[in-house]
Amino acid sequence: LNLIRQNEVLPTEEKLDQIVNCCREVFKALRINAEASNSPQISVDGRPVAKQSAANADDFLPALIWIVLRANPPLLHSNTQFITRFSSETRLNTGEAAYCFTNLCCAVEFIKDLTFTSLGLTKEEYETQMRDGVSVTLCPVEIPDALSENERRYS
Repeated sequence: LNLIRQNEVLPTEEKLDQIVNCCREVFKALRINAEASNSPQISVDGRPVAKQSAANADDFLPALIWIVLRANPPLLHSNTQFITRFSSETRLNTGEAAYCFTNLCCAVEFIKDLTFTSLGLTKEEYETQMRDGVSVTLCPVEIPDALSENERRYS
């Protein structure tokens, strides 16, 4: 939502604040997911399942790419260009704002260069996914049957 709100604010610093707020929310969600995943789990054959590590930068960029794709923020390219040209160089080159803005620019570049071969899909699979989208169901870790229950409900 913060990425979409960029058009509601005019100063570059406020646009950059919206990006930082978005990134904080992504890290918060990743942290919550990692904490939920760290509860003791047992596999089907009775052996303990390895715990997932805490949220980190390796998780962040793919999550941000997914969010940009799902949100499809209007005028994102224009806003990133505006911020690049008119924002404080100090803020763009150091600290949290620089990290968040750089990752957003990386996410945008990844999306711009997206092809079926870069994703390891056939052309037909890629076209189907781009046309129909990818079904994503988020379910709490402690409810492993939630996915199958949702499938039954909506089938």
